Amino acid sequence: MPIAAPILDSPIVLMHGLFGFDAIGLGPWKMPYFPRLREWLESSGNRVLITRSHPAGRIATRASQVAQQIQDQFGNAPVHLIAHSMGGLDARYLITHLGWSHRVISLTTLGTPHHGSVVADVGSGLVRPEGAAAGLLRLLGWEPEFGVELSRPGCAAFNQQTPDSPSVYYQSVAGIFPNACRRHFRQLPHRVFTVPLLDRFEGPNDGMVSATSARWGAHHEVWAGDHFNLVNWVSSSTRWPEVNATRLPEFAGLLARMRTVECNGNVTPSESAGTDVLGG
Repeated sequence: MPIAAPILDSPIVLMHGLFGFDAIGLGPWKMPYFPRLREWLESSGNRVLITRSHPAGRIATRASQVAQQIQDQFGNAPVHLIAHSMGGLDARYLITHLGWSHRVISLTTLGTPHHGSVVADVGSGLVRPEGAAAGLLRLLGWEPEFGVELSRPGCAAFNQQTPDSPSVYYQSVAGIFPNACRRHFRQLPHRVFTVPLLDRFEGPNDGMVSATSARWGAHHEVWAGDHFNLVNWVSSSTRWPEVNATRLPEFAGLLARMRTVECNGNVTPSESAGTDVLGG
């Protein structure tokens, strides 16, 4: 029997990353971005919203869309944010720049490139905002400036301009996908490009974001899995049962900390150094 989700008094908002979605599919067949997570949370009585923002938009655009959806769903109620990948930067922008520090109780980021990514460094160099490729992407509805925002220089500037709120509890999770088992698991094809870059320039990573870049807040955990395992995409193996396993037990631990914050306030001041806990 799966572990029960801790019950929080305030709603939980799940925020997707770059090129993300709430659920996609045709007719009755849907693939959720957060598999089983919403159902698991709601089974204990939690109120949950999965937001849907511009899949290829700038941080400010996406954060504004999320803010409106939360307002429409929960009014002025305080909320907990759980954000994957770029969604964590959207959430930090929402808190600091859109005046939501009084509304957000906690922010949990999952594989968020807080310190940028060498992959974005390369991508933003190839697609310059003033270039023809960027112009074509704009015709398709993209905001190609997001590439610069996700680069290491872009995130350094973002971090200077976006200080944490002392009234919000920040915690983070990184994924590390072990080298020894990469060939055993089916991996998305773009990781043939991303993994060698990350290995060389940033160190251990989840295939998309390095563990160093994902570190943020007063509490930090590392799970043995790839980038999407952090939102409970499961593809476990009998040979490596701890890799890409279900993450509901780990989410229960994160929610327990969020529950403590609800009851006692921001129990640990936010600091980007964090406290490491190995999971998975």
